This record gives sequence, C-alpha cells and structure tokens, in this order.
Amino acid sequence: MSKFFQNSFALVSRLLFVAFFLPAGIGKITGFAGTVGYISLVGSKSS
Repeated sequence: MSKFFQNSFALVSRLLFVAFFLPAGIGKITGFAGTVGYISLVGSKSS
C-alpha cells in the first residue's frame, strides 16, 4: 500500500508542477513579440 501512495504522490506533484509552469510557457509562446520586446527593453548580454 505504501508503493501506491508513493506513486500517487509522484503523479500529483508532477501535475501540480505542470499546472504551475504551463500557463507561463504558453503565454511566452503565443506572445512571442512581447517577450522579444521585453528582452530588448531590459537588455541581454550575449557575450
């Protein structure tokens, strides 16, 4: 029974991890121009 709870906890934690980071990733993909504008505004050190 312990193995069942361990696997369930791993699944739930992975789903929460995805739920936390997925909206930010989708926003960056769909709003690529905004991301590029922000990076150019702040400045990026390429070397």
